[in-house]
Amino acid sequence: MNKTCIFTSADNSYIPFAAITLLGIRKYNPTVDLYILTSYISKDMKTLLAGYGIGYKEMDLRSIFTQTWDYPIECYYLFAGPELFYEMGYDRSVYVDGDLLCKRDPLDFEFIKDIEGMAGVPGGNSLDIFGGDNAKIQRIWGIDAEVQKNRIRINSGVIYFNNHTMSATRLLDKAGAVFRQAISEDIPRKGDDSLLTLVNLLHFDKSQNLILPAAHNFIPQYHEVHAYPVKDLILFHFGGDGMRKPWNPDAYQSLTPYTPYVYEWRKLAKQHLSKVMYRQFIQQTRLSTSYKLLYVYLIKGMHKFRLYFT
Repeated sequence: MNKTCIFTSADNSYIPFAAITLLGIRKYNPTVDLYILTSYISKDMKTLLAGYGIGYKEMDLRSIFTQTWDYPIECYYLFAGPELFYEMGYDRSVYVDGDLLCKRDPLDFEFIKDIEGMAGVPGGNSLDIFGGDNAKIQRIWGIDAEVQKNRIRINSGVIYFNNHTMSATRLLDKAGAVFRQAISEDIPRKGDDSLLTLVNLLHFDKSQNLILPAAHNFIPQYHEVHAYPVKDLILFHFGGDGMRKPWNPDAYQSLTPYTPYVYEWRKLAKQHLSKVMYRQFIQQTRLSTSYKLLYVYLIKGMHKFRLYFT
């Protein structure tokens, strides 16, 4: 067995955006198997995915993840993927958030076969993600502040998994148990990033974390303001503080070196969604001609790119 698939998770309303992200990856790897994990999928979304050969799996995980806050329950479905795909014959899987733009095949790397546990891009240290719950985490689970501070945190936006290791560890069960205990201790992990960090600290050795270059999950928040992505960009993430989703009208609110990726993502959306679905899901605010010209004037000379207009 030497197969790798790529998957994401989404509720029904988010599926069109997640599908565009996956189809952007297929542009660079036409043979990759793609999947979306969800709790419910409507008939029109099934038709959309079937038309592009994207698999899906409906799962009810409400008994495991018993509460939600700002994000739908599907944000925790990344923990279900590795065991599911191991049973389907994939020895590796790559989870990606649904708000990415692919610029290079994310599977075209030798390190994938060497992953012992999980691999991803740093998002600071573990101490920073716990939002003031550090002392309670130390008291409940015995993870002292120095360990939290010194352990690099893998951002959950892009994760390469060794499915055998995750299956043997029973990742989903472990994540669910930590999730429910955190609620009972009044320190709920309200998102996948925070939960992944805590599960990683409790159940995986530091040696089982392979730290990847920023190009695999480039999030502007973690880089110098207005810095261009690294030269060999693989996955650009429309995430982090101040980064607007490419399907929203305020994606054009400020002109930055990343604006071309909004145009590129929208070009993919227009290519793959029907006109009706595009109008329904992609909000139509446009950048005015004067701002487009100003953007070209200020940015184009600094960095080569193709400018796409909706």
